[in-house]
Amino acid sequence: MQLNHPTTPEAILPLLIHYAGFAQVIVLDSTELVRSEEHGWLLQGSWADTLRLQLLAAVADLQAHGRTRWPLDTTGFARLGAHPATQTPSFDTFIGPLGPTVFAISPMGFNRDSTVAAVYWTYYCGGLCAGGQFTFFRRSANGAWVLWHSERLFVS
Repeated sequence: MQLNHPTTPEAILPLLIHYAGFAQVIVLDSTELVRSEEHGWLLQGSWADTLRLQLLAAVADLQAHGRTRWPLDTTGFARLGAHPATQTPSFDTFIGPLGPTVFAISPMGFNRDSTVAAVYWTYYCGGLCAGGQFTFFRRSANGAWVLWHSERLFVS
């Protein structure tokens, strides 16, 4: 089954927050825009051919849905210890990784059978404390998403 509609990433947000390890998380209440069309380099290297095709399909789907901001359902953020925000708070409140960290996350992109997903996410925690990553997930046998691989795009 191919998903032809944008899917918001609330299901994988707990995995990303845990993976990133920040203490005070603020999540923007709409999805991040995926600006670049040139993400082919992400898949260079020693990927198996069939896996490479699945990842390419997930990235292409992400790029298609990532051109528009979509609202996120913020009702579950508190369970994660995160706080929703419509925009990035004042820069005065950011002191580095131990202080507040703003997360922004794109819609999820899927391969044809929705067993592989790609998401782009960024974080900001201070003047020289920011980063962006593409993260790939695989769907487990019970249907849960499992963080599989992350590629850092930038960090400061």
